[in-house]
Amino acid sequence: MLMGGESASLSAEFVKDCVGYLSRLKSWVSALGLYKSLLKQLPPEKLLDTRNTRVITPAIRMMEEAATVERYLEHERVNRDRAGTIRYLTDRIDDIYEENGEILPGEQSQEQEMEVGCHRRVATIFIS
Repeated sequence: MLMGGESASLSAEFVKDCVGYLSRLKSWVSALGLYKSLLKQLPPEKLLDTRNTRVITPAIRMMEEAATVERYLEHERVNRDRAGTIRYLTDRIDDIYEENGEILPGEQSQEQEMEVGCHRRVATIFIS
């Protein structure tokens, strides 16, 4: 719905700006795909041996698999043991599990714990 005085047609300048923005966005998405594929080939020692957190944190954010992040976490604990980097890696693992709707290994929801307890009681009744 148009507000008072607004034109129904779009200005040529506005359309040009939008096309430019979309072109830049397409380039950025393409570059992001390239960065992700390079990241998969980047061993932990190459990324984590830098002191520059401006390089480390975006790379960790792009990691999509918990197993990959765990590999980097193990390397960090053995070699540098920087609390901030370890926290960032463990937070990323938590985020990946949450994004996938999974439960962290070693943790069970209360519902699952109750279900296991119920199965044990039923099994005990039938065995007795």
